[in-house]
Amino acid sequence: MSTAELAEKCVQETNRFFDPGSDESSSHDPRYCFELFQRAVVMRDNEAWGALYTQYYAEMASWARKRSYFSLVENEEDGENLIALAFERFWKYYTPKNFSQARGLGDVLVYLKKCVITEISNFSREMRKNRFAVPMKPNTPSREPKPADILQDKELLQHVLNQAKDEKERTVIYASMVLCLPPREILIEYPGVFSDIKEINQCKANILARFRRNPELRKFLDPDA
Repeated sequence: MSTAELAEKCVQETNRFFDPGSDESSSHDPRYCFELFQRAVVMRDNEAWGALYTQYYAEMASWARKRSYFSLVENEEDGENLIALAFERFWKYYTPKNFSQARGLGDVLVYLKKCVITEISNFSREMRKNRFAVPMKPNTPSREPKPADILQDKELLQHVLNQAKDEKERTVIYASMVLCLPPREILIEYPGVFSDIKEINQCKANILARFRRNPELRKFLDPDA
């Protein structure tokens, strides 16, 4: 079964589970979604990562809205960024070893939900810290270089851009990793390239999944790799 077919089966079974009027909700088959996670996490299937982001975006947003700290989110853009960060956290820390220990789809989703909760907590902590922050003195060195700083190296920047499969990916790499633009600003600055913010976040998720397989690129995304 192709990844696209598997993703469609996952959608169908998920809809069956959440449909209150369906007599089949108790007999839905979670194996399709579980295998989709397997292809993403174990087989490093970029298409599977993109399908998972699309499939579970709404569920992750629902988990986020149920957290009391989510009330600190002031606009739609911050909310969308939190979901994207949570998915990136899952991509970064949920390893094939984690998956091998999962008893089923429920265990995987528990980890994904923890990623959402962690990002909400981090956001809340940053909001409180900024509210009482003391301005930094000029020339205060940063704790560690960010990808944007590293990519000032033109040779490395070109190498990273060469990993893009199309113009959309090149745009996302340059706009998000070099210019540090959030998705909403990318949508504004590059009119006609993307249909919405969700497409930008999914494109970025696909890029990061592919970078994870490249040791050289993974080092600047994750200094501890």
